Amino acid sequence: MSPCDSTLEEQLSSIMDVLAKAAVSEIGQLFSEGSATLRLQISQSLKENESLRTRMKVMRSELFSLRLQTRANTASRAASRFALARANISKPRTKSLGNGEFRL
Repeated sequence: MSPCDSTLEEQLSSIMDVLAKAAVSEIGQLFSEGSATLRLQISQSLKENESLRTRMKVMRSELFSLRLQTRANTASRAASRFALARANISKPRTKSLGNGEFRL
């Protein structure tokens, strides 16, 4: 190998080292930026999930309350209907015989 070839090889090796270091640095920077963005998105998703869980609990509670109210209203209406039906049933009339006995 001639001295010119050796110098050219050293220059190419030096250029490749610089390019490799620059590429590694840029890849590291891109990875850091990408992972920071990903962490932010994950954090936002977790907050949104927690918010949705809270809303779901509130809605379940409201649904439970509405169901209780509906049952109470239904029971109240049924009791009213029963009371009306009982009031409409004619009671047998009794007539006092005067001696403590009653006659139908």
